[in-house]
Amino acid sequence: MIWILLALLGMVLFSSYVRSAAARARGGIAKSDEIALNAMRGDVSRSHVLITIARQSGRSKRRDLAERYAFEEEIEQRNIGRIIRADIDSGSMTVAVDCGDLDRATVSARLQEAIAQAGLSGRATVEVLPGSEG
Repeated sequence: MIWILLALLGMVLFSSYVRSAAARARGGIAKSDEIALNAMRGDVSRSHVLITIARQSGRSKRRDLAERYAFEEEIEQRNIGRIIRADIDSGSMTVAVDCGDLDRATVSARLQEAIAQAGLSGRATVEVLPGSEG
């Protein structure tokens, strides 16, 4: 009788762990879906920039994604703009940011601070996308 209760308790604990892990995964998927929808709608304003971050060799894709997500959060916390597209390939990670009505000097200064805070100074390049005003 006690073995059955212990087995049931173990199943409950394991299922709660799996449920929380699935919720975290769904959160990451939801963010990438929102980015894709924004890109498909062409939802960009006048001023937008593209940040390219070189991936370090020998690092796992999961660590690079965690680093990119932290950088995206830093951009949003500093009110630089809204992430409209993000991607990762074999050699680099890219993040496109819609900066709204901010001028180029403000965007550049805030991005350099965010890049330094994220520890990406030697690997990140910032460029204003063609057609941007600002």
